[in-house]
Amino acid sequence: MRTTFSTLPFTPTTSGEPGSSTRGVFGWRFEDWGPPDFYRVHTGTPEDTGIAGALQKRQTQLSNRGSTGFTCTISVADIDGTKRSVEKHGGTISYSGEIPTVGKLVYFEDPEGNILGAMQYEPQALENIRRGL
Repeated sequence: MRTTFSTLPFTPTTSGEPGSSTRGVFGWRFEDWGPPDFYRVHTGTPEDTGIAGALQKRQTQLSNRGSTGFTCTISVADIDGTKRSVEKHGGTISYSGEIPTVGKLVYFEDPEGNILGAMQYEPQALENIRRGL
C-alpha cells in the first residue's frame, strides 16, 4: 500500500498566491483545479509525474500546537541546496541529520506553519523505495 495523493493546507494571502514557499523550495507548479481555493500540484515532468497532490485552503487556523497531520517527506537530489532554498523562501529548519544506509534528512516548517521533510536518499535506499521494498 502506498500514499497516492496528498493535500497540503495553505492560508490565503493578500497576493492570492498559494504555496509560494513550496513553489520556491521544490519548483512545484500550481493549477487552479476543482472547488474554490483548491489547486492541483505539479511536481514532476511528463516523463516522471512526481507526487499526485493538491493545495487546499486551510480549514482551521493553527495555534502553535505543532503538527496536526501527516508529515510528507520529499525526495531531493541535493539536501544542502534544499536547506538553502527553504531558508531563502522563509522556512525554518527544525531538524537536520543522517539516517545510516538511508540518507540525509531535514524537517522544516514553511511560513504557513506546515511541517515538511526532505530526504536525499542513498542510491540503494531510493531503489528499494521504487521497488516497494
